[in-house]
Amino acid sequence: MKKFEKLVKTIAEIFDGDYETKIDEMGTLIVFKIPEKRLPAFIGKKMKNYNAIRTLFKVVGYFDHARISVQFAKLDGGEENGRQAGD
Repeated sequence: MKKFEKLVKTIAEIFDGDYETKIDEMGTLIVFKIPEKRLPAFIGKKMKNYNAIRTLFKVVGYFDHARISVQFAKLDGGEENGRQAGD
């Protein structure tokens, strides 16, 4: 799981944000908290960056036999603004 944690921290640092990880019986939920001005870069055109990040975590979860969902939110504590990645 060290690679998983390093990946999450690196993505959060790139976008000047923070993250929160919640683990329960359904799997792992990663909530990236990104500043509002950086959200467009995090999401990308036609959500390509977001989908790539989500796919990357699905692959990591597959090899660790875990279900990983990704969401994003505004860093300033605003209303959650994300999509759940789980299938």
